[in-house]
Amino acid sequence: MTPQLKARDVSVSLGGATVLKNVSFELSKGEFLAVLGGNGSGKTTLLRALLGLIPISAGHVDIAASEVAYMPQRLPNIGSVPVSVKEFAEAGAVRGVRAGVKPASVQWALETVGMWPLRRRSVDSLSGGQQRLTMFARALVNRAELLMLDEPSAGVDVEHQNEVLSCLQTLKTQNTSIIYVTHELGLIEPLVDKVLVLERSERASVEYFGALPWPSGMYADVHHHHDDAALSLGANLGVSHADLSPLLKS
Repeated sequence: MTPQLKARDVSVSLGGATVLKNVSFELSKGEFLAVLGGNGSGKTTLLRALLGLIPISAGHVDIAASEVAYMPQRLPNIGSVPVSVKEFAEAGAVRGVRAGVKPASVQWALETVGMWPLRRRSVDSLSGGQQRLTMFARALVNRAELLMLDEPSAGVDVEHQNEVLSCLQTLKTQNTSIIYVTHELGLIEPLVDKVLVLERSERASVEYFGALPWPSGMYADVHHHHDDAALSLGANLGVSHADLSPLLKS
Protein backbone atom coordinates (compact mmCIF):
# COMPACT_ATOMS: atom_id res chain seq x y z
CA MET A 1 0.00 0.00 0.00
CA THR A 2 1.31 3.45 -0.95
CA PRO A 3 1.97 5.61 2.15
CA GLN A 4 -0.16 8.73 2.47
CA LEU A 5 3.04 10.61 3.29
CA LYS A 6 6.70 9.67 3.01
CA ALA A 7 9.63 11.81 4.13
CA ARG A 8 13.22 10.81 3.36
CA ASP A 9 16.28 12.51 4.85
CA VAL A 10 14.49 15.86 5.10
CA SER A 11 16.65 18.74 6.31
CA VAL A 12 15.66 22.38 6.83
CA SER A 13 17.84 25.45 7.39
CA LEU A 14 16.49 28.78 8.57
CA GLY A 15 18.62 31.91 8.76
CA GLY A 16 21.75 29.89 8.12
CA ALA A 17 21.08 27.51 11.01
CA THR A 18 20.12 23.87 10.58
CA VAL A 19 16.76 23.29 12.26
CA LEU A 20 16.02 19.78 11.02
CA LYS A 21 18.47 17.18 9.78
CA ASN A 22 17.87 13.83 8.08
CA VAL A 23 14.25 13.33 9.14
CA SER A 24 12.74 10.14 7.68
CA PHE A 25 9.35 8.56 8.36
CA GLU A 26 6.19 7.46 6.60
CA LEU A 27 2.50 7.46 7.40
CA SER A 28 -0.05 4.98 6.08
CA LYS A 29 -3.76 5.52 5.50
CA GLY A 30 -5.64 5.73 8.79
CA GLU A 31 -2.51 5.94 10.94
CA PHE A 32 -2.11 8.39 13.83
CA LEU A 33 1.41 9.78 14.25
CA ALA A 34 2.33 11.80 17.35
CA VAL A 35 5.30 14.15 16.92
CA LEU A 36 7.05 14.98 20.18
CA GLY A 37 10.15 16.93 21.17
CA GLY A 38 11.41 19.79 23.28
CA ASN A 39 11.13 23.45 22.38
CA GLY A 40 13.50 24.14 19.52
CA SER A 41 13.46 20.57 18.19
CA GLY A 42 11.65 21.72 15.03
CA LYS A 43 8.18 20.20 15.36
CA THR A 44 6.34 23.14 13.81
CA THR A 45 9.07 23.56 11.20
CA LEU A 46 8.61 19.91 10.21
CA LEU A 47 4.89 20.37 9.50
CA ARG A 48 5.51 23.50 7.47
CA ALA A 49 8.27 21.78 5.48
CA LEU A 50 6.05 18.79 4.76
CA LEU A 51 3.39 21.16 3.41
CA GLY A 52 5.86 23.09 1.27
CA LEU A 53 5.29 26.31 3.23
CA ILE A 54 9.04 26.58 3.81
CA PRO A 55 11.74 25.07 1.58
CA ILE A 56 13.71 21.97 2.50
CA SER A 57 17.48 22.10 2.04
CA ALA A 58 17.86 18.36 1.43
CA GLY A 59 15.77 15.21 1.09
CA HIS A 60 12.30 14.85 -0.34
CA VAL A 61 8.63 14.59 0.67
CA ASP A 62 6.00 12.56 -1.18
CA ILE A 63 2.32 13.09 -0.33
CA ALA A 64 -0.18 10.69 -1.87
CA ALA A 65 -3.22 12.09 -0.05
CA SER A 66 -5.44 14.07 -2.42
CA GLU A 67 -6.43 16.56 0.30
CA VAL A 68 -4.35 17.81 3.19
CA ALA A 69 -5.58 20.09 5.97
CA TYR A 70 -3.37 21.99 8.39
CA MET A 71 -4.01 23.51 11.79
CA PRO A 72 -1.17 25.91 12.71
CA GLN A 73 0.05 26.49 16.23
CA ARG A 74 -1.09 30.09 16.20
CA LEU A 75 -3.84 32.06 14.53
CA PRO A 76 -2.83 33.08 10.98
CA ASN A 77 -2.80 36.75 10.04
CA ILE A 78 -6.38 37.53 9.06
CA GLY A 79 -5.87 41.24 8.38
CA SER A 80 -7.69 44.25 9.80
CA VAL A 81 -11.18 43.32 8.55
CA PRO A 82 -13.19 41.42 11.22
CA VAL A 83 -13.69 37.75 10.32
CA SER A 84 -16.40 35.68 11.95
CA VAL A 85 -15.85 32.19 13.32
CA LYS A 86 -17.99 30.77 10.50
CA GLU A 87 -16.12 32.71 7.79
CA PHE A 88 -12.78 31.60 9.19
CA ALA A 89 -13.84 27.94 9.25
CA GLU A 90 -15.07 28.18 5.66
CA ALA A 91 -11.51 28.90 4.50
CA GLY A 92 -10.91 25.15 4.75
CA ALA A 93 -7.85 23.12 3.85
CA VAL A 94 -4.39 24.25 2.75
CA ARG A 95 -3.98 21.93 -0.21
CA GLY A 96 -6.36 20.23 -2.63
CA VAL A 97 -9.42 22.23 -1.61
CA ARG A 98 -12.60 21.39 -3.51
CA ALA A 99 -14.46 24.29 -5.09
CA GLY A 100 -16.54 25.64 -2.27
CA VAL A 101 -17.36 24.19 1.12
CA LYS A 102 -20.82 22.82 1.83
CA PRO A 103 -22.59 24.77 4.62
CA ALA A 104 -23.51 21.49 6.31
CA SER A 105 -19.83 20.59 6.54
CA VAL A 106 -18.98 23.92 8.18
CA GLN A 107 -21.80 23.49 10.67
CA TRP A 108 -20.70 19.92 11.43
CA ALA A 109 -17.10 21.04 12.04
CA LEU A 110 -18.07 23.93 14.32
CA GLU A 111 -20.60 21.81 16.22
CA THR A 112 -17.99 19.09 16.66
CA VAL A 113 -15.71 21.46 18.57
CA GLY A 114 -18.52 23.32 20.36
CA MET A 115 -18.10 26.59 18.45
CA TRP A 116 -21.34 26.70 16.43
CA PRO A 117 -23.13 28.91 19.01
CA LEU A 118 -20.29 31.46 18.58
CA ARG A 119 -20.24 31.29 14.77
CA ARG A 120 -21.07 34.99 14.35
CA ARG A 121 -18.41 36.18 16.81
CA SER A 122 -15.29 37.83 15.49
CA VAL A 123 -12.30 35.48 15.67
CA ASP A 124 -10.09 38.14 17.23
CA SER A 125 -12.58 38.55 20.11
CA LEU A 126 -12.24 34.91 21.18
CA SER A 127 -10.13 33.51 23.98
CA GLY A 128 -6.97 31.63 23.04
CA GLY A 129 -8.65 28.27 23.62
CA GLN A 130 -11.66 29.25 21.50
CA GLN A 131 -9.38 30.39 18.69
CA ARG A 132 -7.65 27.00 18.72
CA LEU A 133 -11.00 25.21 18.53
CA THR A 134 -11.95 27.41 15.57
CA MET A 135 -8.67 26.59 13.84
CA PHE A 136 -9.34 22.89 14.46
CA ALA A 137 -12.80 23.24 12.92
CA ARG A 138 -11.26 24.97 9.90
CA ALA A 139 -8.99 21.95 9.40
CA LEU A 140 -12.00 19.62 9.53
CA VAL A 141 -14.39 21.22 7.04
CA ASN A 142 -13.10 19.52 3.89
CA ARG A 143 -12.79 16.11 5.61
CA ALA A 144 -9.28 15.80 4.19
CA GLU A 145 -7.50 12.45 3.89
CA LEU A 146 -4.52 13.80 5.85
CA LEU A 147 -4.66 16.15 8.85
CA MET A 148 -1.61 17.96 10.22
CA LEU A 149 -2.37 19.40 13.65
CA ASP A 150 0.06 21.58 15.60
CA GLU A 151 -0.76 21.31 19.32
CA PRO A 152 -4.56 21.42 18.81
CA SER A 153 -5.36 21.01 22.53
CA ALA A 154 -2.98 23.64 23.90
CA GLY A 155 -4.92 26.18 25.98
CA VAL A 156 -8.20 24.27 25.52
CA ASP A 157 -10.24 23.34 28.61
CA VAL A 158 -10.68 19.69 29.57
CA GLU A 159 -14.29 19.47 28.34
CA HIS A 160 -13.36 20.64 24.86
CA GLN A 161 -10.18 18.52 24.86
CA ASN A 162 -12.46 15.52 25.23
CA GLU A 163 -14.56 16.74 22.27
CA VAL A 164 -11.41 17.05 20.16
CA LEU A 165 -10.37 13.56 21.24
CA SER A 166 -13.76 12.11 20.34
CA CYS A 167 -13.56 13.74 16.91
CA LEU A 168 -10.09 12.33 16.31
CA GLN A 169 -11.29 8.87 17.29
CA THR A 170 -14.08 9.10 14.71
CA LEU A 171 -11.76 10.37 11.99
CA LYS A 172 -9.31 7.55 12.66
CA THR A 173 -12.08 4.94 12.21
CA GLN A 174 -12.82 6.63 8.87
CA ASN A 175 -9.20 6.03 7.74
CA THR A 176 -8.10 9.65 8.07
CA SER A 177 -4.32 9.89 8.51
CA ILE A 178 -3.32 12.27 11.32
CA ILE A 179 -0.05 13.95 12.30
CA TYR A 180 -0.43 15.46 15.77
CA VAL A 181 2.29 17.68 17.27
CA THR A 182 2.31 17.70 21.05
CA HIS A 183 4.57 18.01 24.10
CA GLU A 184 3.18 14.83 25.66
CA LEU A 185 0.80 12.02 24.76
CA GLY A 186 -1.74 12.28 27.57
CA LEU A 187 -5.30 11.67 26.36
CA ILE A 188 -4.31 10.86 22.79
CA GLU A 189 -2.12 7.86 23.69
CA PRO A 190 -4.83 5.23 22.93
CA LEU A 191 -5.10 6.63 19.38
CA VAL A 192 -1.38 6.67 18.62
CA ASP A 193 0.01 4.13 16.13
CA LYS A 194 3.50 5.61 15.88
CA VAL A 195 5.57 8.32 17.52
CA LEU A 196 8.25 10.54 16.02
CA VAL A 197 10.50 12.05 18.68
CA LEU A 198 12.64 15.00 17.54
CA GLU A 199 15.74 16.35 19.23
CA ARG A 200 18.30 19.05 18.53
CA SER A 201 21.32 17.21 17.18
CA GLU A 202 24.17 17.92 14.75
CA ARG A 203 23.91 14.37 13.38
CA ALA A 204 20.16 13.69 12.97
CA SER A 205 16.94 15.20 14.35
CA VAL A 206 15.05 11.93 14.88
CA GLU A 207 15.61 10.42 18.30
CA TYR A 208 12.98 7.73 17.76
CA PHE A 209 10.43 6.70 15.15
CA GLY A 210 8.23 3.68 15.73
CA ALA A 211 5.44 2.18 17.77
CA LEU A 212 4.82 2.47 21.49
CA PRO A 213 6.32 1.78 23.92
CA TRP A 214 9.43 3.79 23.07
CA PRO A 215 12.88 2.96 24.46
CA SER A 216 13.47 4.31 27.96
CA GLY A 217 15.67 7.28 28.72
CA MET A 218 14.69 9.61 25.88
CA TYR A 219 12.89 12.96 25.93
CA ALA A 220 9.49 11.39 25.44
CA ASP A 221 9.94 8.94 28.31
CA VAL A 222 10.99 11.71 30.70
CA HIS A 223 8.21 14.13 29.74
CA HIS A 224 5.41 11.60 29.44
CA HIS A 225 5.16 11.28 33.22
CA HIS A 226 5.09 14.97 34.18
CA ASP A 227 1.86 16.35 35.65
CA ASP A 228 -0.54 18.19 33.35
CA ALA A 229 0.01 21.61 34.95
CA ALA A 230 3.76 21.48 34.37
CA LEU A 231 3.22 20.30 30.80
CA SER A 232 0.77 23.10 30.04
CA LEU A 233 3.22 25.65 31.41
CA GLY A 234 6.15 24.18 29.48
CA ALA A 235 4.16 24.15 26.27
CA ASN A 236 3.76 27.94 26.45
CA LEU A 237 7.30 28.95 27.44
CA GLY A 238 10.66 28.99 25.71
CA VAL A 239 9.36 29.08 22.14
CA SER A 240 12.30 28.78 19.76
CA HIS A 241 13.23 30.48 16.52
CA ALA A 242 12.25 27.27 14.73
CA ASP A 243 8.73 27.35 16.16
CA LEU A 244 8.35 31.07 15.43
CA SER A 245 8.85 30.72 11.67
CA PRO A 246 6.27 32.82 9.79
CA LEU A 247 2.79 31.36 10.06
CA LEU A 248 0.54 30.48 7.17
CA LYS A 249 -1.35 33.45 5.77
CA SER A 250 -4.65 32.72 4.10
